[in-house]
Amino acid sequence: CSSHDGSTEYVRLVREILESAGLDEAALQTGSDGQGTPIQHQCSGNHALGLAWAAVRGWPTASYCVAENPVQQGMNAAVAQAVGAEVMIAPDNCGMSTHQMTLSNAATAFARLASPEADTFLEGLGTVAAAMRRHPELIRPRGQIDAELMATDPQLVAKVGAEAALGIGHSDLGGIALRVLDGGTRAWGPAGSAVAAEWFSTDSTGLEQPALLDAHGRPIGHTAARWE
Repeated sequence: CSSHDGSTEYVRLVREILESAGLDEAALQTGSDGQGTPIQHQCSGNHALGLAWAAVRGWPTASYCVAENPVQQGMNAAVAQAVGAEVMIAPDNCGMSTHQMTLSNAATAFARLASPEADTFLEGLGTVAAAMRRHPELIRPRGQIDAELMATDPQLVAKVGAEAALGIGHSDLGGIALRVLDGGTRAWGPAGSAVAAEWFSTDSTGLEQPALLDAHGRPIGHTAARWE
């Protein structure tokens, strides 16, 4: 569920997952995203889950990123089931699979994730949603739009994605998916706050008009969403 910043608490949890499966960080095949070692890579939690799953099932761990490995096939099938549609598969820049779908398909997946009947769509989905709601600070650091939305409203689940994508699900009101066209993450907060307020009546997260600061830390303006 997490795309982390490589800091101590996230790395500790990733290492805990690996150790519980009898593995160490040498098994990770994340590469580097500029945050440091492979275990500090923002996707190392996803990789650790795949490795742990392989270890439990007796599947090859050395090839867990290969498309033919049951880890990749199982994850791809689970995504398609959650989305309720066929998805196009391609390699992500961390070596795992990435999934191309419409925004409406992604919104469906987040609606199902947030639903009280989540497990009827995909076994275990409700457990995932409960963990996200219980620990929003582990999804992203506090101050990020997805963590703040979940901390503000316990009915929500939310997660940002690559190229400035954001999915939000509400336990009663369905799902939303948005993406900033130019991939600029500066719009995550204002856009996410605006759509959550518009369709889910979620109170302000404090990110609806983030301040722009100069090199001395002085406010010189702000970013805001505008409906057209």
